[in-house]
Amino acid sequence: MDIRQLLADAQETRDPEALESAFVLIKSLTAAEGSGQTPGCKSELYVVCAETALQLGCVETGAACLQMYFEGNPPENLLTCRAFLTQGQLKLLPLTASVARTHRPDSLVNGDFKEAVVYFLKAIEISKKDPRYHFMVYNASVLYFQAAHPLLHPDKCLHLVPSLKQMVQSLEEVAEQDHSWRAELIMHLVRCLVDSGQMEEAVSYAKTTEDFIKTHTPQMYPELYKLMVQHQLLEDDLLLEASSQHTTLTVIYKMQKLKTWLEKNVLTEDLQELEEIFCLLVERPKATATPVNSTNPQSPTPVLLSKRVAFLLELALLSLQVKHQK
Repeated sequence: MDIRQLLADAQETRDPEALESAFVLIKSLTAAEGSGQTPGCKSELYVVCAETALQLGCVETGAACLQMYFEGNPPENLLTCRAFLTQGQLKLLPLTASVARTHRPDSLVNGDFKEAVVYFLKAIEISKKDPRYHFMVYNASVLYFQAAHPLLHPDKCLHLVPSLKQMVQSLEEVAEQDHSWRAELIMHLVRCLVDSGQMEEAVSYAKTTEDFIKTHTPQMYPELYKLMVQHQLLEDDLLLEASSQHTTLTVIYKMQKLKTWLEKNVLTEDLQELEEIFCLLVERPKATATPVNSTNPQSPTPVLLSKRVAFLLELALLSLQVKHQK
C-alpha cells in the first residue's frame, strides 16, 4: 500500500498498525537508497510520519523518522520548521504525561524540557528569516507556552526567564499581529522576572508593556496594573494617579494595598478600606463609559458586571482574613 495512504489512514482512524506499516516502508526505501537501488524516500514523508506518530503518542517511531530526515541535511525551509516543532513535542510527550499523572511540574525542569525548547527556538530562527514562515513563530510560541504552563507558579517560573524572553522578542521581531497574545506572554515574563529576583528588568518590561497594552489591547490594562501594584513595579504616586482613571483600577489599587497591610499586620484602616471597595463595586453607573486608560478622572467608568462578581468574591475573602486577624 502507498505510504501516504497508510499515514492518512493512521491519522483518520488513529491506527498505530497503519503507522507502523508506513514506517516499515519508509525504512525500506531509506535502506534501498543507501545501497543505490532506488531513488529513496521523499523528505516530506519522514516529517509527516513523525507528525502522525506524535498524534498517536508513538515517541520512538517519531524520533526515528526525524533522525532519518535530519541525516539528509535538509534545507532551512518550512518542512524543517515542522520537523523541529515535532521534535520538540516528542521530547515533551513523556514529561507532560508524567506531570498529568503526578501533578508535579518539577519534572519539567530537566534536560528534556530544555532540549525541547531548543528545538522550538531552532524552528523560530528559521521562520524569522522568511516572511512566508513568520506564522510558525506564533505556532512555536503557543507550543512552548502549553509545555511551560505548569511551571508558571511562584518559585518555579524563574526557570522560564531565558526561554520566555526569547519567545517575546521573536514575536516582536516578526511584528506578530496578535497583540493580546504578545501582551499575555510579556506579563508572564514580568512575573517570572519578579520570581527570579530580577526586579530592575521586571520594572523595565512592565513600563514597556504598559505603553504596548494601552495602544493595542487596553482591555488587558487592569491585569498589568494589578501586577504593577502587587509587586511595586511603578512609583506609588503614579499608580495612585492611574487608579483615578477607572473604577476598576481604583478597586485593584485598594485591594492590593489592603493585602499588603494584611501581610504586614498593619490593620489601622482596613475596615474603612473594605467598605470603600464594597461601595465602589455596588454603586450604579452615573456616567458614560470611558476607556480604561482615559485621562479624565471626573467620570470614572463603573466596574463591568463580569468583573464585579470576581472582585466581590475576592473582597469577601479579604474580609474573612481581616476578621480572623482582628
